[in-house]
Amino acid sequence: MATKGPHSFIGSSQGSAKAVKKQALARVLSYQKELQLVILNACFSLDQGRAFADAVGLAIASEGSILDQDAIDFSLEFYTALGKPSTYEITEQELTQHLLEGDSFHVQFQLTSLPVTGHFVDCDPEMQAMERHLLPTKTQAGRKMHILHSLGGIAKTQLAIAHARKHQHTYSAILWVNGNSRDTVLQSLSAFGRRAGVDGVSESTAYAAQQPPDMEAETEAVLRWLALERNQRWLMILDNVDRDVTADEGDAQAYDVTSFLPPADHGSILVTSPLPALGEIGPSTEVGRLSSKQALELLSDCSGLQLSDTGTGKVLPVKLPNVPIPTHRSADMTKLVERMGSLPLALVQAGKYMRETKTNCSKYLALYKSSWSRLVAETPRLRDYDNGSIQTTWTISYERIRRTNRTAAMFLQLWANVDRRDIWYELISRGSEGCQECGWLQEMAANEIDFKRVMGALLGYSLVESHQRTDSYSVHPVVHDWCAETISRGLDGLVMTAVKIVATAVADYTEAEYWVSRQRLVPHANQYTRRIEDSGVLERVGSAEASNAFHNLGLLYADQGKLVNAEEIYRRALDGKEKV
Repeated sequence: MATKGPHSFIGSSQGSAKAVKKQALARVLSYQKELQLVILNACFSLDQGRAFADAVGLAIASEGSILDQDAIDFSLEFYTALGKPSTYEITEQELTQHLLEGDSFHVQFQLTSLPVTGHFVDCDPEMQAMERHLLPTKTQAGRKMHILHSLGGIAKTQLAIAHARKHQHTYSAILWVNGNSRDTVLQSLSAFGRRAGVDGVSESTAYAAQQPPDMEAETEAVLRWLALERNQRWLMILDNVDRDVTADEGDAQAYDVTSFLPPADHGSILVTSPLPALGEIGPSTEVGRLSSKQALELLSDCSGLQLSDTGTGKVLPVKLPNVPIPTHRSADMTKLVERMGSLPLALVQAGKYMRETKTNCSKYLALYKSSWSRLVAETPRLRDYDNGSIQTTWTISYERIRRTNRTAAMFLQLWANVDRRDIWYELISRGSEGCQECGWLQEMAANEIDFKRVMGALLGYSLVESHQRTDSYSVHPVVHDWCAETISRGLDGLVMTAVKIVATAVADYTEAEYWVSRQRLVPHANQYTRRIEDSGVLERVGSAEASNAFHNLGLLYADQGKLVNAEEIYRRALDGKEKV
């Protein structure tokens, strides 16, 4: 039997299903005088259970979802027990005590302190991975753990909230822990202990005025409560663990995640973080980008602009509020989604700005390209995001990298001046020969191990992505824009360093497969050409310094058949030589 809405569906001996009103089915059962108990081993069967209880006297049902495997396990054990010759007698008092003990660990799920957003796109692979690794089952004993990691702005927190809301009735208690710092972890666990009535936790709500030793003791009390043998179906969510205790020993607020995990071998633990290294403590999933369809849907929802098919004018079905909304050309929205790299939080910020300022997609994209810094500054803060914007999140990560690996921080600044999609060791190794004055670059290019150490520092905060097939690295388009407009802004020397790196790396005709290397260099030449034009750096430092580099780049463009680009670069090289 299955239940849905006001009906139950009863299976016939032929395997077909028939809808029957719940009250009607209850009346049928009421005629069975010998019937004393009905057990509904089905999802969301509470309403039907109430109807049966009125007719029969006692019914057991579920108010939430039940995994298929759990339903099967229950059925097997139930029918096995029915077939045994022995019986188990229990008095009403003993039954009441068992029920009270079973409920003593239940803590009502609350959304009060959670950063819940009204704009969320369900991501099936990640949701299924969490369910597979976290949901309690009788067939898989032991503690369950899962790590969600990715670049900041991918919506890891919202995925964690979605899992908690969907399965709140599966877990006896859900602890939401702000993992930003050691102090926030202590505060979160202490506050939960107070709400759950854990022994050893003060009932006072003025925990902010407590001394750290008090919160330490209260946290220990909560961890002991979670470790109790009969308390096994809880879920702890450590959200936004973004401090690497192994890399930054000087950070007093960094901590070892495992020090805040209960010692018992039960319960479920979900961690969200930009740190992929946390995958060492449990199974992990790197949260992927949204598909184009999901990204368009999210942008539509946030901006209030409804998609329309550019060919027919037909309104495409997307999830939108029930209010009059103007349609918008899907081509413009697609361009914006592509520029945002389908990054959820970037789309939410863009949509929020467009909705509040009545700006269309093409205009927003034009402003994004021409006035990035001002546009970001004018975008309203996101109330459901702790740092207010993804740019703030990346700045925090960058500052932590800068404290622990100055070379990695410098290279991220440099990256704004070359293409975002393809950085490989030979490019930096060979290109550094034209930048002997740049000490940090020489250090990075000394050997491949040093190069990978630098890239590892950036990978450690999910600011870059690696590609094993080509043994190369890339950066998200919005992160690339952020680098150019914040940490690299006004650093003219880095623009010229980028020019020299690419020019020096141009392979000679005599080298094997030189054309492959040259093709990979063209996007980098295009990027810094745009940077030179946008920043006006040549007017400030003059082109004489890079005249030889421009000559090599002219050869690169001419070899690729880009004669207009080659002519412009040759002109700049000639201007530089004349000034010398």
